[in-house]
Amino acid sequence: MTQNNTISIQEESSASLTSEQKDLVVDVIAKLEETVTLATNDFLLVAAFLKNLSDRSRLIKSVSFGLEVSRIVTELQYIDALKQRIDHMVFFLEEITELKESGHSYTVEMINNYHKTCGLIFQLNFYQLKVAKSDFVKSVEKIQNELVALKKLPDAQNEFRVEPKDIFNNFYQVIKNIHDVAQSLIHLAALFPLHSGVRSLSIIRHLLSRYTMESEREVLRWCMSYLEDSSIEELKIEDLNEEQIQLF
Repeated sequence: MTQNNTISIQEESSASLTSEQKDLVVDVIAKLEETVTLATNDFLLVAAFLKNLSDRSRLIKSVSFGLEVSRIVTELQYIDALKQRIDHMVFFLEEITELKESGHSYTVEMINNYHKTCGLIFQLNFYQLKVAKSDFVKSVEKIQNELVALKKLPDAQNEFRVEPKDIFNNFYQVIKNIHDVAQSLIHLAALFPLHSGVRSLSIIRHLLSRYTMESEREVLRWCMSYLEDSSIEELKIEDLNEEQIQLF
């Protein structure tokens, strides 16, 4: 065996996730799945509240009532986008933890570039999570504002048996989970640095085929450019004000 081959094998071996790193990825996946469950429960509670309100409200025939409810129902559909984004994050995290153990569905290139593949997934998921957090907070804020507007309609206050501010019980835990996952992804990305050769990775085609939302693909395209040239403009994510986090 030549010295170059020895070095190559050593580098490939060292690129594997350690047991501690795998445990951290497992924890990240668990927190992401819990986040979806908690957020979904809150959105379902709003939907149930609106149905109950509509069923017994004397305002059901009011044009204003119908418009406010319609806006809220439309905003509630955001939960599907959150689920999709996080489901895809979990899917690829699970794939890279299994990549070294099962080669049946992976190309040789993906296995040989395991270190880069991991680095891309960790960084990409960090930015996907940033977008998800921003969208989630803005969606909750819109729903809360619409519920407040609904309550202000003539004679509507007597119909409200739950205060709008009391509906999103899991909001803070969702935000905490997102923060914890973001910190873990930053840590993991630092262990698998990636600065070049991003576009040549076969995982890119896999990501593009899996992503179902254009916003996910936009993050991927930006991330590839950023990893190859860190001087490019920051990802366009509307900054959240502290007041938006402290909604309740």
